[in-house]
Formats: sequence, structure tokens, C-alpha cells
Amino acid sequence: MLSLKKTIKNISPDFYINKNFIFYKVDYIIKIITSSTLEDTKFEISNKFVLSVINGYNIIWNIEFAIVYNDLFQEKIKILFNKNYLRQIVDFILDVGILIKEIRGETEYLYLYKALTNKVVFENYNHDLAKLLSNGSLLLLKGTTFTCISLSSQQVLWETNIAEYSFKEITSINKLLIGVNYLYIYANDKNWNSYGFRVVDINSGECVFATNAFGPNIFDHESKIYSVGRASQIVQVMNKDSFEIERIDLSDELGDFVFETQCTPYFHKNELYVALVKKGEDIYSSWGIIDLETNKLKFKTEMLRDFNKKPTKTNKDFVSQIKANDTMVGVKVPGNILHIYEKQ
Repeated sequence: MLSLKKTIKNISPDFYINKNFIFYKVDYIIKIITSSTLEDTKFEISNKFVLSVINGYNIIWNIEFAIVYNDLFQEKIKILFNKNYLRQIVDFILDVGILIKEIRGETEYLYLYKALTNKVVFENYNHDLAKLLSNGSLLLLKGTTFTCISLSSQQVLWETNIAEYSFKEITSINKLLIGVNYLYIYANDKNWNSYGFRVVDINSGECVFATNAFGPNIFDHESKIYSVGRASQIVQVMNKDSFEIERIDLSDELGDFVFETQCTPYFHKNELYVALVKKGEDIYSSWGIIDLETNKLKFKTEMLRDFNKKPTKTNKDFVSQIKANDTMVGVKVPGNILHIYEKQ
């Protein structure tokens, strides 16, 4: 089903994947591996830059410019900055704009750039998180309080402290997923004595669903929210609109293996790619593919430092990242080594 076709050494800490490519940054170059040939091509930038991938778009930026490319690295938007302030790309939605944090001395600003214009949407920005919403508003998080601001009027639309919804001493937002109509939130206190999953209406800020039996490792994929538990063999699946929860027990499929979520699970179409560790062991060197339609383990393999030797403890390698598209699976291991599998 899958075969190891290519190994790349000395890649950057992160690699990315879309429907066409696996790509990663090296100095002033983005190296692109195509699905058809598995050969490297180079996309060169003349200046030092940062690469961000947000909502399916590739953004290259530094203190002088920001360029937005589509998944084929075709330029869509280019912004030249007037002054060399420290900047960071915060978020991007094509029809809303680019949200940029700008640092001027002791003051931080949030700017929204759209159609080559910009405006301040927040001065003295000191929040923990800022996200653009597709309805034309800005979501801010400070501690456990969410504030939603209209980008057109800059008026506060609603404000919600998630700690007020059946939590005792919640101190942090562990995970936030943003859907079309709802925010899906998992929060906890420092010692995990209080924790839980909440759903908040994006338009009103009202909490519409609450449970302590879902999470904490939650993921948004197509029409559902998934929870994959560490050291577990259970996948929970929630309908995004009805909030009904289905429990999938994979113990028969996994046998002596359990999920290891220190390597972030990855979803592609009807498949879940996840690191696995054998019960009683501490090296998560295995990974597998779960078919989410049949609830079957369709593939499992183990990462070794030397694939020509036996899988002894010293020869096993940790799985640190897994990402996939229709034709390739990229598996990163320590030492900035990327193994590329081809789907057959």
C-alpha cells in the first residue's frame, strides 16, 4: 500500500504538505517535492524570510514585505511595508485580509491589510490570541475571555468568559477550533482538576454545548470534530452542528498499541494518521493509518534509524511529525530527517 521512496536530511524544523507538494524552508529557499516525480525544485527568495501556512495559503514575510501565494506558489497578494518595524503575520482569510501584529517600541498594534490598504484594528494589543472570522469580525482571547470585534465598525459585538460556564478554576484555553458557526474550546486549570469542552456560538458568544467527556486533543476535519486520546485506543467523533458524540473503539485493531499524541495526529479525507506506541514501552517509533469509514487499521509500520537492521531499542526512531496528501506521506524523525512514502 505504501512504500518508502525518499529520505531527506537536514530539513528545517517544520515541513508542510498540500494536495500537490511537500515543501520546506532552507535559508532563502523553499524546496518543493512534487507528487509526480518526488524530485526537488527550488523556489528562491532574495531576502531572509519567514514561511507561514495559513488556511491553505503560503505566506512569505519579513520586516519589508508580505507575499501570499496559493497552493501552487502563484502570487495572490503582495504588500510592501513603509517602515521596518518588527512584524508578525497573525492570520489570513482571502476575503477578509491579512492580520499583522506590528511592534513600535513598547506598543503593539494589530493591522488589517486588504486591497493594499491598512487600518489599525487594535492598539496596545496585549492579548494571547487574535483570529480573523469569516463573518468579518476579529476574535481576541485574553486569559479565558473571548472578545469579538466588528472589523468595519470596531465595535465590540460580544464578550464571553469561558470560565463562567461550569468551570471551577479554569486558567487557560488548551485548544481552540474555529468553525463557520461555532467556536470549539477545550480549557483546563493548571493542575487539570477542572477541565472540559465547550461550544460557543460565533455570532452571539453564547455557550450552546458543554461536556467534560470530550477532549482534550481535539481536531477539526470536514463535518466533524475528533478527539484522539493519548495512550488510548479510542477515537471520539462529534457532529459539528448537533454535537452528538460517537465513540469508536479500536482496541481490536490496535492490539498492544495505543495512540501517542505528542506527535500531532493528521487527518486527510477519510484517514487518520497517528503515531503508535506499544504498551509498556516509551519509544513511539510506529505509526499507522486508520480508515475512518470502516474503523479499520489499514497500514502500520515502524521507523528505524537503520532499516536494514532489526528493530532493537537503540535502532528505533521517534515519530515527530506525520502529514499526507493523496499520493505521499511525509514522516519526520529526530535529526531533521524526513522520510517520504509513496501511496500505490
